[in-house]
Amino acid sequence: MEQFGRLRAFAFDKTGTLTQGRPSVVGLIPMALSTQEELLQTAAEIEQHSEHALAQAIVRAAKERGLKLEDRGEFVALPGRGGILRQGDQEQIVGNRRLFEELGTPLDAWKPELDRLEAEGHTLVLVGTRERLEGAIVLDDPPRPESRGAIEALRRLGVRRIEMLTGDAEPVARRIAEQIGLSDYRAGLLPEEKVARVQELVREFHGAAMVGDGINDAPALAAATVGVSLAHAGTDVSRETADVILLGDDLEKLPLAVRISRATRRMLQTNVSVAIGSKLAIVLLAAVGLSPLWLAVAADTGISLLLVSNSLRLLRWRP
Repeated sequence: MEQFGRLRAFAFDKTGTLTQGRPSVVGLIPMALSTQEELLQTAAEIEQHSEHALAQAIVRAAKERGLKLEDRGEFVALPGRGGILRQGDQEQIVGNRRLFEELGTPLDAWKPELDRLEAEGHTLVLVGTRERLEGAIVLDDPPRPESRGAIEALRRLGVRRIEMLTGDAEPVARRIAEQIGLSDYRAGLLPEEKVARVQELVREFHGAAMVGDGINDAPALAAATVGVSLAHAGTDVSRETADVILLGDDLEKLPLAVRISRATRRMLQTNVSVAIGSKLAIVLLAAVGLSPLWLAVAADTGISLLLVSNSLRLLRWRP
């Protein structure tokens, strides 16, 4: 409660935090796979093992089309990249462009198309193997309606640095940042890179908050001075790691929490000053023989009751 009101730097995750967290599939581009249904089914059978918002959107789209999903092989999650489904010696990969580039999958033939989609601000989930790209799934996730207002309110409260940290491509991050009025953002970050950036903010501003909702955000939440998660959109891991949970997933409660923290700090400072001042006065009176026993008791118990009563005024506090 004391630290939250002092923070001058806030970092936000994008997907599910600044955005609505319910991305939708808006395009299916088969490449090596013959049909859109085959592409979507392959991706959904892998992504059904993941809790990520993009994965859930793909699974939801497959079920809406009536596709039957089978549980095949062993799923290996790659935080910040995607996942791999292993079936014996075979691997099926679903993830972002960075993952396929790291695995050495040839992408040159599809580079113009991928560049165009990313430049338009879409999020891409690629499907394929180490040897070939089989297709791309295009998703969109609009920002939360309250994101812009929450950021503007934090600025009015004197927060000097507000950044968005995301693993998405730069054009996607730029489009969302423009929509919510945010000038500082970092794109293409892995979970460990988010942690490093949060630690930099903590050192630079002597404390920083991290607001996130996913499994990948938990390390950054732990690295922040104050970690903030969402009650419903957040995963179990993020809620367990966070210091503050926003009920109702309402980002506008974030500046409210800062105001409450500052009001609490002012109350603490007032109470401590009154307590020390009254005790000091009694000590000085006792030194000159003007402090009877009843006055010392009143200064001790009476002042304690007075300060507790003063603190209870916070229950009626309104911004």
